[in-house]
Amino acid sequence: MRSVLSRYDTPMKLRGLVLLAFAFLLAGPLSKACEGEPQKQTEYALELYKKGKWEELEKECRELLTEDPNLVEAHRLLGLALERQGDQDGGLAEYRAVIRLQPQNDKAYIAAANILSQKGEVDAAIAEYRAAIELKPGDAQYHFQLGLLLDRNSDLRGALEEYRVAGQLDPNKREISAMYEGLVKELQYPGLVPIKIGKTNPGSNISEPVPTYRPNPGYSEGARRDKLQGTLLLAVIIAADGSIASVRVLKGLEPGLERNAVKAVQSWRFKPAARNGVPVPVRVLIEVKFTLF
Repeated sequence: MRSVLSRYDTPMKLRGLVLLAFAFLLAGPLSKACEGEPQKQTEYALELYKKGKWEELEKECRELLTEDPNLVEAHRLLGLALERQGDQDGGLAEYRAVIRLQPQNDKAYIAAANILSQKGEVDAAIAEYRAAIELKPGDAQYHFQLGLLLDRNSDLRGALEEYRVAGQLDPNKREISAMYEGLVKELQYPGLVPIKIGKTNPGSNISEPVPTYRPNPGYSEGARRDKLQGTLLLAVIIAADGSIASVRVLKGLEPGLERNAVKAVQSWRFKPAARNGVPVPVRVLIEVKFTLF
Protein backbone atom coordinates (compact mmCIF):
# COMPACT_ATOMS: atom_id res chain seq x y z
CA MET A 1 0.00 0.00 0.00
CA ARG A 2 1.43 3.41 -0.91
CA SER A 3 0.43 6.90 -1.81
CA VAL A 4 -0.06 7.48 -5.51
CA LEU A 5 -0.08 10.82 -7.32
CA SER A 6 -0.09 9.51 -10.86
CA ARG A 7 -2.58 10.31 -13.53
CA TYR A 8 -5.27 7.65 -14.61
CA ASP A 9 -3.23 4.62 -15.47
CA THR A 10 -5.65 2.53 -17.52
CA PRO A 11 -4.82 -0.96 -18.73
CA MET A 12 -3.03 -1.15 -22.04
CA LYS A 13 -6.08 -1.86 -24.19
CA LEU A 14 -8.29 0.77 -22.56
CA ARG A 15 -5.43 3.26 -22.41
CA GLY A 16 -4.96 2.98 -26.14
CA LEU A 17 -8.64 3.64 -26.75
CA VAL A 18 -8.64 6.62 -24.39
CA LEU A 19 -5.57 8.15 -26.00
CA LEU A 20 -6.96 7.58 -29.48
CA ALA A 21 -10.27 9.21 -28.56
CA PHE A 22 -8.48 12.16 -27.00
CA ALA A 23 -6.18 12.42 -30.00
CA PHE A 24 -9.19 12.66 -32.32
CA LEU A 25 -10.57 15.52 -30.22
CA LEU A 26 -7.25 17.33 -30.05
CA ALA A 27 -6.27 16.90 -33.66
CA GLY A 28 -9.73 17.57 -35.19
CA PRO A 29 -10.18 20.33 -37.78
CA LEU A 30 -7.55 23.01 -38.12
CA SER A 31 -8.11 25.75 -35.57
CA LYS A 32 -8.60 29.37 -36.46
CA ALA A 33 -5.05 30.14 -35.45
CA CYS A 34 -3.93 27.66 -38.10
CA GLU A 35 -6.08 28.98 -40.94
CA GLY A 36 -3.13 30.76 -42.47
CA GLU A 37 -1.10 27.56 -42.72
CA PRO A 38 -1.18 25.94 -46.15
CA GLN A 39 -3.54 23.04 -45.70
CA LYS A 40 -1.64 20.87 -48.17
CA GLN A 41 1.28 20.84 -45.72
CA THR A 42 -0.77 19.07 -43.05
CA GLU A 43 -3.13 17.05 -45.23
CA TYR A 44 -0.81 14.06 -45.48
CA ALA A 45 0.04 14.24 -41.77
CA LEU A 46 -3.65 14.16 -40.91
CA GLU A 47 -4.11 11.09 -43.09
CA LEU A 48 -1.27 9.35 -41.26
CA TYR A 49 -2.89 10.29 -37.95
CA LYS A 50 -6.24 8.85 -39.00
CA LYS A 51 -4.52 5.59 -40.01
CA GLY A 52 -2.59 5.39 -36.72
CA LYS A 53 0.78 5.34 -38.47
CA TRP A 54 2.63 6.99 -35.62
CA GLU A 55 6.23 6.56 -36.77
CA GLU A 56 5.44 7.86 -40.23
CA LEU A 57 3.45 10.72 -38.71
CA GLU A 58 6.39 11.65 -36.50
CA LYS A 59 8.73 11.74 -39.50
CA GLU A 60 6.30 13.82 -41.58
CA CYS A 61 5.71 16.35 -38.79
CA ARG A 62 9.42 16.77 -38.16
CA GLU A 63 9.95 17.49 -41.86
CA LEU A 64 7.15 20.05 -41.80
CA LEU A 65 8.61 21.72 -38.72
CA THR A 66 12.05 21.85 -40.32
CA GLU A 67 10.51 23.96 -43.06
CA ASP A 68 8.39 26.05 -40.69
CA PRO A 69 8.84 25.67 -36.89
CA ASN A 70 5.67 27.69 -36.26
CA LEU A 71 3.20 25.22 -37.77
CA VAL A 72 0.81 24.71 -34.86
CA GLU A 73 -0.90 21.71 -36.39
CA ALA A 74 2.41 19.96 -37.00
CA HIS A 75 3.46 20.45 -33.36
CA ARG A 76 0.10 19.16 -32.22
CA LEU A 77 0.18 16.05 -34.40
CA LEU A 78 3.82 15.40 -33.51
CA GLY A 79 2.90 15.55 -29.82
CA LEU A 80 0.18 12.97 -30.41
CA ALA A 81 2.53 10.71 -32.39
CA LEU A 82 5.24 10.85 -29.73
CA GLU A 83 2.80 10.27 -26.88
CA ARG A 84 1.26 7.33 -28.73
CA GLN A 85 4.73 5.81 -29.04
CA GLY A 86 5.38 6.23 -25.31
CA ASP A 87 7.61 9.31 -25.50
CA GLN A 88 5.92 11.42 -22.82
CA ASP A 89 8.67 14.03 -22.59
CA GLY A 90 8.68 14.52 -26.35
CA GLY A 91 4.89 14.79 -26.46
CA LEU A 92 4.92 17.29 -23.61
CA ALA A 93 7.49 19.44 -25.40
CA GLU A 94 5.28 19.58 -28.49
CA TYR A 95 2.17 20.51 -26.49
CA ARG A 96 4.25 23.25 -24.86
CA ALA A 97 5.11 24.49 -28.33
CA VAL A 98 1.40 24.60 -29.21
CA ILE A 99 0.73 26.64 -26.06
CA ARG A 100 3.57 29.03 -26.92
CA LEU A 101 2.24 29.55 -30.44
CA GLN A 102 -1.45 29.44 -29.54
CA PRO A 103 -1.94 30.49 -25.87
CA GLN A 104 -5.74 30.30 -26.14
CA ASN A 105 -5.73 26.59 -27.03
CA ASP A 106 -7.33 25.04 -23.94
CA LYS A 107 -6.94 21.48 -25.28
CA ALA A 108 -3.17 21.87 -25.44
CA TYR A 109 -3.08 22.69 -21.71
CA ILE A 110 -5.18 19.60 -21.00
CA ALA A 111 -2.91 17.41 -23.13
CA ALA A 112 0.10 18.71 -21.21
CA ALA A 113 -1.69 18.17 -17.90
CA ASN A 114 -2.51 14.57 -18.76
CA ILE A 115 1.14 13.77 -19.45
CA LEU A 116 2.31 15.58 -16.32
CA SER A 117 -0.13 13.66 -14.12
CA GLN A 118 0.99 10.36 -15.68
CA LYS A 119 4.56 11.33 -14.81
CA GLY A 120 3.52 12.02 -11.21
CA GLU A 121 3.99 15.79 -11.49
CA VAL A 122 0.59 16.52 -10.01
CA ASP A 123 1.18 20.12 -8.95
CA ALA A 124 2.25 20.99 -12.49
CA ALA A 125 -0.75 19.13 -13.91
CA ILE A 126 -3.07 21.06 -11.60
CA ALA A 127 -1.58 24.33 -12.86
CA GLU A 128 -2.26 23.30 -16.47
CA TYR A 129 -5.87 22.43 -15.68
CA ARG A 130 -6.34 25.79 -13.99
CA ALA A 131 -4.98 27.52 -17.09
CA ALA A 132 -7.42 25.59 -19.29
CA ILE A 133 -10.31 26.48 -16.99
CA GLU A 134 -9.42 30.16 -17.21
CA LEU A 135 -9.89 29.85 -20.96
CA LYS A 136 -12.98 27.67 -20.76
CA PRO A 137 -14.61 28.08 -17.32
CA GLY A 138 -17.87 26.45 -18.38
CA ASP A 139 -16.40 23.03 -19.12
CA ALA A 140 -17.72 20.61 -16.49
CA GLN A 141 -15.21 17.89 -17.37
CA TYR A 142 -12.26 20.23 -16.85
CA HIS A 143 -13.50 21.08 -13.35
CA PHE A 144 -14.16 17.41 -12.60
CA GLN A 145 -10.70 16.28 -13.71
CA LEU A 146 -9.10 19.10 -11.70
CA GLY A 147 -11.12 17.89 -8.72
CA LEU A 148 -9.74 14.39 -9.16
CA LEU A 149 -6.18 15.71 -9.19
CA LEU A 150 -6.79 17.79 -6.05
CA ASP A 151 -8.50 14.80 -4.42
CA ARG A 152 -5.45 12.63 -5.04
CA ASN A 153 -3.22 15.44 -3.80
CA SER A 154 -5.15 15.49 -0.48
CA ASP A 155 -6.55 18.98 -1.11
CA LEU A 156 -10.00 17.75 -0.16
CA ARG A 157 -11.68 21.15 0.19
CA GLY A 158 -10.32 22.24 -3.17
CA ALA A 159 -11.50 18.98 -4.75
CA LEU A 160 -14.95 19.37 -3.25
CA GLU A 161 -15.30 22.85 -4.74
CA GLU A 162 -14.33 21.62 -8.21
CA TYR A 163 -16.80 18.72 -7.97
CA ARG A 164 -19.48 21.21 -6.88
CA VAL A 165 -18.84 23.48 -9.85
CA ALA A 166 -18.72 20.53 -12.24
CA GLY A 167 -22.04 19.31 -10.87
CA GLN A 168 -23.64 22.69 -11.39
CA LEU A 169 -22.41 22.77 -14.98
CA ASP A 170 -23.51 19.20 -15.71
CA PRO A 171 -26.16 18.19 -13.14
CA ASN A 172 -27.07 14.99 -15.00
CA LYS A 173 -23.61 13.42 -14.83
CA ARG A 174 -23.88 10.71 -12.17
CA GLU A 175 -20.11 10.26 -11.99
CA ILE A 176 -19.70 13.85 -10.82
CA SER A 177 -22.47 13.78 -8.23
CA ALA A 178 -21.25 10.44 -6.84
CA MET A 179 -17.73 11.80 -6.36
CA TYR A 180 -19.07 14.95 -4.70
CA GLU A 181 -21.32 13.01 -2.32
CA GLY A 182 -18.56 10.54 -1.45
CA LEU A 183 -16.11 13.30 -0.57
CA VAL A 184 -18.73 15.11 1.52
CA LYS A 185 -19.11 11.95 3.62
CA GLU A 186 -15.34 11.68 4.03
CA LEU A 187 -15.07 15.26 5.25
CA GLN A 188 -17.85 14.63 7.76
CA TYR A 189 -16.02 11.66 9.31
CA PRO A 190 -15.15 12.60 12.93
CA GLY A 191 -11.48 13.31 13.58
CA LEU A 192 -10.33 12.22 10.11
CA VAL A 193 -6.71 12.98 9.22
CA PRO A 194 -5.58 12.74 5.56
CA ILE A 195 -2.07 11.30 5.33
CA LYS A 196 0.21 10.14 2.53
CA ILE A 197 1.57 6.64 3.00
CA GLY A 198 5.32 6.49 2.53
CA LYS A 199 5.54 10.29 2.49
CA THR A 200 6.53 12.82 5.11
CA ASN A 201 3.50 14.19 6.97
CA PRO A 202 4.96 17.31 8.65
CA GLY A 203 3.56 18.22 12.05
CA SER A 204 1.09 15.35 12.15
CA ASN A 205 2.94 13.14 14.68
CA ILE A 206 1.00 10.25 13.19
CA SER A 207 2.33 6.76 12.67
CA GLU A 208 1.22 5.02 9.49
CA PRO A 209 -1.37 2.23 9.57
CA VAL A 210 0.12 -1.23 9.02
CA PRO A 211 -1.85 -3.93 7.18
CA THR A 212 -2.48 -7.12 9.13
CA TYR A 213 -4.94 -8.78 6.73
CA ARG A 214 -4.88 -7.92 3.05
CA PRO A 215 -6.36 -10.44 0.58
CA ASN A 216 -5.85 -9.68 -3.09
CA PRO A 217 -8.88 -9.00 -5.30
CA GLY A 218 -9.66 -11.49 -8.04
CA TYR A 219 -10.00 -10.86 -11.75
CA SER A 220 -13.41 -10.36 -13.25
CA GLU A 221 -14.39 -12.74 -16.05
CA GLY A 222 -14.62 -9.93 -18.60
CA ALA A 223 -11.24 -8.42 -17.68
CA ARG A 224 -9.52 -11.81 -17.88
CA ARG A 225 -11.14 -12.55 -21.23
CA ASP A 226 -10.02 -9.17 -22.61
CA LYS A 227 -6.58 -9.52 -20.95
CA LEU A 228 -6.93 -6.18 -19.20
CA GLN A 229 -4.24 -5.00 -16.82
CA GLY A 230 -3.77 -1.79 -14.94
CA THR A 231 -3.83 0.07 -11.66
CA LEU A 232 -6.81 1.23 -9.69
CA LEU A 233 -6.61 4.04 -7.14
CA LEU A 234 -8.80 4.15 -4.04
CA ALA A 235 -9.38 6.74 -1.34
CA VAL A 236 -9.78 4.73 1.86
CA ILE A 237 -10.72 5.68 5.41
CA ILE A 238 -9.06 3.43 7.97
CA ALA A 239 -10.95 3.72 11.26
CA ALA A 240 -9.32 4.03 14.66
CA ASP A 241 -9.93 0.32 15.27
CA GLY A 242 -8.11 -0.64 12.05
CA SER A 243 -11.23 -1.55 10.06
CA ILE A 244 -12.20 0.01 6.72
CA ALA A 245 -14.83 2.71 7.11
CA SER A 246 -15.03 3.94 3.52
CA VAL A 247 -13.72 3.11 0.04
CA ARG A 248 -14.01 5.47 -2.92
CA VAL A 249 -12.67 4.88 -6.44
CA LEU A 250 -10.52 7.76 -7.72
CA LYS A 251 -9.04 6.01 -10.72
CA GLY A 252 -11.15 3.38 -12.38
CA LEU A 253 -10.69 0.33 -14.55
CA GLU A 254 -13.15 -2.19 -15.93
CA PRO A 255 -16.29 -2.18 -13.70
CA GLY A 256 -15.83 -5.79 -12.61
CA LEU A 257 -12.28 -5.08 -11.49
CA GLU A 258 -13.47 -2.02 -9.58
CA ARG A 259 -16.11 -4.04 -7.74
CA ASN A 260 -13.62 -6.79 -6.87
CA ALA A 261 -11.05 -4.27 -5.64
CA VAL A 262 -13.55 -2.40 -3.46
CA LYS A 263 -14.90 -5.65 -2.00
CA ALA A 264 -11.41 -6.93 -1.21
CA VAL A 265 -10.22 -3.68 0.37
CA GLN A 266 -13.36 -3.46 2.52
CA SER A 267 -12.23 -6.70 4.17
CA TRP A 268 -8.70 -5.48 4.89
CA ARG A 269 -7.59 -4.87 8.47
CA PHE A 270 -4.81 -2.69 9.86
CA LYS A 271 -2.90 -1.88 12.94
CA PRO A 272 -4.39 1.63 13.12
CA ALA A 273 -2.55 4.87 12.67
CA ALA A 274 -1.80 6.64 15.94
CA ARG A 275 -1.03 10.14 17.11
CA ASN A 276 1.22 10.13 20.15
CA GLY A 277 0.17 6.53 20.77
CA VAL A 278 -3.58 7.17 20.48
CA PRO A 279 -5.34 5.47 17.51
CA VAL A 280 -6.85 7.91 15.00
CA PRO A 281 -8.84 7.51 11.77
CA VAL A 282 -6.91 8.38 8.63
CA ARG A 283 -7.66 8.85 4.97
CA VAL A 284 -5.10 7.26 2.66
CA LEU A 285 -4.68 6.46 -1.01
CA ILE A 286 -4.35 2.79 -1.90
CA GLU A 287 -3.15 1.49 -5.23
CA VAL A 288 -4.48 -1.87 -6.39
CA LYS A 289 -2.68 -3.45 -9.33
CA PHE A 290 -4.15 -6.03 -11.67
CA THR A 291 -1.68 -8.07 -13.71
CA LEU A 292 -2.12 -11.33 -15.59
CA PHE A 293 1.54 -12.32 -15.66
